[in-house]
Formats: sequence, C-alpha cells, structure tokens
Amino acid sequence: MLQWRFVNARAEVATNAVNTDAQDKLFGVWLRILKIRNSTLEKRIQLEKLIHEIKLHQIVGPQLCLLNEWAKLEAKNYEAVSRVIRKLSAVLVRVPLNQDAKVDVESLCEAVSAAIAAMDGIEATIINIFSQPVEKMLYMVTELISMVEQEKQCLEEMEKVITLVPPKNILVSEQSLRVHLIQAAKESRKGQTPH
Repeated sequence: MLQWRFVNARAEVATNAVNTDAQDKLFGVWLRILKIRNSTLEKRIQLEKLIHEIKLHQIVGPQLCLLNEWAKLEAKNYEAVSRVIRKLSAVLVRVPLNQDAKVDVESLCEAVSAAIAAMDGIEATIINIFSQPVEKMLYMVTELISMVEQEKQCLEEMEKVITLVPPKNILVSEQSLRVHLIQAAKESRKGQTPH
C-alpha cells in the first residue's frame, strides 16, 4: 500500500511539473502573441496615419499651386466680369422702356449675342481652370472607396476566423494573460525600485 502511495505521489509530482511547464510555455506564447499584436497595431496605426497624410498632400498639393496662381487669375477674372457688366449695362441702357418704343431688332440681337458670347467665354475659362482638380479629386475618392471595400472584406474574413475559435477559451486565456502581465509588471517594478 505504501509503495502504491509512493508511486501515485511521484506520478502526481511529475504531472504537476508537466502542467507547470506547459503553463509557463503557454504564458510565454501568449506574451509573444501580445507583443506581436501590439506591434502590428502600432504599425497599422502608423500606416493609416501615413496614408491619410499622403491623401491630404495629394488633395492639398494641387490646390496650393492654384492658390499661388490666383493673383494672376484674379486680375483676368475681374477684367472678364467687369467686361460682362459693362456690356450688359450697355445693352440695358440702349433698350427703351416706353410703352410705344421701337427697337432696332438687328442691333439688339447683336448686343445680346455679344453678351452671350462674353458669358460663354467666362464659363469656358472657369471650366478649364477648375476641371483638372475636380478630376483628381474624383480619382482620389474612387481610390478611397476601393480601400474601404478592401477593409470591409478583411474585417469579414477576420470575423469568420474569430468564429472558428471558441470564445470561452479566448476569454479565459486572455484573462490569464492579463493576470500574468500584471504580476510580471509588479515584479519588474519591485526589481527597479532602489532599496
């Protein structure tokens, strides 16, 4: 009977040693996973920040050139608008406003045609100036939409992978890992404090 008790005690000690060793290895694995997860998260945040900075630079960069050239364009714009105002006011001044007034139809048609041509010229100039930044902006919006769709696909894949792992095991393991991390942090603080 004593021999069996001794054999059982030795087996129990060996089992406990194996369990302790397995728990230590599991703790080490969880620590490495946590470090990898944290570094991946930091790199992802840095990548997002860099992508946003690049997008901001791509959006603002061409606009800065236009703003710097606005002084040149402003004079032309002011001149074109003032010409339109002068022509329209000249047309309005020539139109008699009496009830029995008669108008030379050809001169009125020529004046209105000149005003319309001036307006069309201003419209074409404005479209030429502002069409290029709008096309670039649309291209960037298209890129952003495709990036958002890719992120959605990645999230869906991650959700599928997460559903394969039982949640109780993850929760228990994560809680165990947190407890071990807190203990390790306390022990490292005790080792760093001067005696």
